[in-house]
Amino acid sequence: MSADTLIRDLLLGDDVSGQVELLLNLLSDAAAGRELSNVVSEVIQVTIAGGVGHQQVKKLAYDLCKAVPLLPSDYSLLVDGIKNDISCGVPENQVLALRYLPHLPAEHLLYLLDKGQYSSA
Repeated sequence: MSADTLIRDLLLGDDVSGQVELLLNLLSDAAAGRELSNVVSEVIQVTIAGGVGHQQVKKLAYDLCKAVPLLPSDYSLLVDGIKNDISCGVPENQVLALRYLPHLPAEHLLYLLDKGQYSSA
């Protein structure tokens, strides 16, 4: 079983403490300068874009996205997840998504605000 599959299975499971421990370890790895791009993509797909996970897990996933360089495909998933979190009606998710906005590159923020569902047009 690959590391990506193990991570996906853990994040999709019911073990919140294991999920938190995983994300804290990934944040520690990021702080140590380790390459995490393939793992971060999995985390974004499941927890942010997929909307799966406990509030604390989602917060740590957003923190991980701030701590590592993201691939262009990650930003696409992340923007989709942010849109979903803002429109979901759950205040905690809305706050997490809104707090991430300053960390988006300008072109993704512009897309989200200008061409997304939050435009005034």
